Parts: sequence; structure tokens; C-alpha cells
Amino acid sequence: MEQEKLPNITLAIVLAILSYICCCFGGLPGAIIAGIAFFLIKNDEKKYIENPEGYSNYSQLKT
Repeated sequence: MEQEKLPNITLAIVLAILSYICCCFGGLPGAIIAGIAFFLIKNDEKKYIENPEGYSNYSQLKT
């Protein structure tokens, strides 16, 4: 069976970096963006737990 990549990891990493930058300069927008990134990561983590053999980039999720 071919392994897939978890779909939202790249977007979540970009949002996490953006939220860090926004927290330094603005505060609230950074917290909102971080919440969205956290939600995306939790959804991908649930998908991985359901089928660990089906996904190949779990280590990138833990980053």
C-alpha cells in the first residue's frame, strides 16, 4: 500500500510561523492564526492515529 502525506502539515507550519511573527507585533491576530494551525494539526494527528501505516510524514507533523 502506498503511503500518503498528511494534507494540512505545510499549511499548519506556515500558519505557525506567521502567528509567531504576528504575536510579536500585534498580539490578537497571532493568537487567532495559532488557533487555526493548532486545529489543523490536531485533525491530521487524529487521521494518523486511525491509520499509522497510511501516512509517511508524521515526523513533520511533530515539528
